[in-house]
Amino acid sequence: MWESPVYTFKRKIRENGKLRNLVVDVTNSAPTFDEPGKQLEGVFDVLTAGRTPGKTKILDVGAAKLRNTLYLLDKGFILYAVEFEELAKRMPQAKTNWTIAEKYSNFRKLVFPKEFFALKDEVDVILLINVTNVMPVPEERLVLLSLCREKIKKDGSAFWYNWRDPTQFTPRMQVNDGFFKGIGRHSKTFHGEWDREWVYNAMISSGFSHDENTVLPSVGNNQAYVFVADHLPLLGNSLGLQEIMNGGKKHDSKREITETGPLDYLEMYTSELRTISRGRTEQCKFHRISERLLSNIFDHELKNPAIENEINSGRGRIDIRFHNRNQPGFFKNLKEMHDILCPTISVECKNYVGDVRNPEFQQLASRLNNNRGLFGMLICRAVSDPAATVARSKDYLAAPARYMIVLDDGDLTRLARLKKQGNDEVDEFMDRKLDEIID
Repeated sequence: MWESPVYTFKRKIRENGKLRNLVVDVTNSAPTFDEPGKQLEGVFDVLTAGRTPGKTKILDVGAAKLRNTLYLLDKGFILYAVEFEELAKRMPQAKTNWTIAEKYSNFRKLVFPKEFFALKDEVDVILLINVTNVMPVPEERLVLLSLCREKIKKDGSAFWYNWRDPTQFTPRMQVNDGFFKGIGRHSKTFHGEWDREWVYNAMISSGFSHDENTVLPSVGNNQAYVFVADHLPLLGNSLGLQEIMNGGKKHDSKREITETGPLDYLEMYTSELRTISRGRTEQCKFHRISERLLSNIFDHELKNPAIENEINSGRGRIDIRFHNRNQPGFFKNLKEMHDILCPTISVECKNYVGDVRNPEFQQLASRLNNNRGLFGMLICRAVSDPAATVARSKDYLAAPARYMIVLDDGDLTRLARLKKQGNDEVDEFMDRKLDEIID
């Protein structure tokens, strides 16, 4: 993958009376600025606050003409600059700056992609400045982000920055989930803009969570977030990361590629779920994948997922805790139609070989009370004895009543498919699950 920065699409476009393939060269998007500018300089001050320059490693992904790399090199930080070799070969400004950078002892040049793949050092900070928004293939963005997670220290910081393009894009210019620019030029550029939820989904799937404690200075109308590397990539098997690292999924710049729709996270997460082995080894991954599936399936009703939410002054933890949005649907109906208190939803995840039994029900039941709510979910891999599982749920309906629904891999996969049909279908499925234990 990424043997070339050029992408040739099957789509034909007519320009100057000729019909030809749409060709995108991502290196054409390199900005012409010589310096970061006041906005980014302010961001760099925040990102590097409290870090010792000579000991802090920064990975500048898509370093282009090194405007940010040179600025941080002068500050004494160790810079790993990642870029296609073609950029410096045909752009004089880039070639000049790369020559200057190579005179710094704290500079590390990484020709993309092989030297980037081979990087063994773990960095402290990753810069993703106008990188994903120039990549025309949606799945490749997740591959890049997941590989970045492999290169950063646990709890390291990743800075995501996308500029807003004032161009008036037309339907003719749409390609995949963005637009091409450069009408009249043989090689186009790609530009994509996505909302915050899209960004969060992309980063969480790649092993990062939003850093709510870091406050960035204003970057105007542009998009800027800081993420922390706090878990492993979640879609490695679905994306074929190991195959790519081993030289697979070759990219031929002349081979025509088909346009794709937006990323289907539910499909990717259910596909990944099937690859997770049962047992302690991949318990954390099962836990995270379950949260992602539930967050996407119930995005119309649940919010603010918290992983390993501490309770009882830190003496206990809930695997996942959601807040109830109190919006129309299953969870609002729990209170209004069944009088089941549920301001928050507690979820326990069990990556077991066998069925969940009494100890697992007792654990979840102990999390439910009049303050947190009286409804919870047990997520497991499979249920071989549905009647016994329903009976165990019913055991907890005697006062004080606590309501627990069990969802296994098959249920999550079914819910993911129903979500594509509409929220009503999801709610009806959950209604049937509730009926099983209260009828």
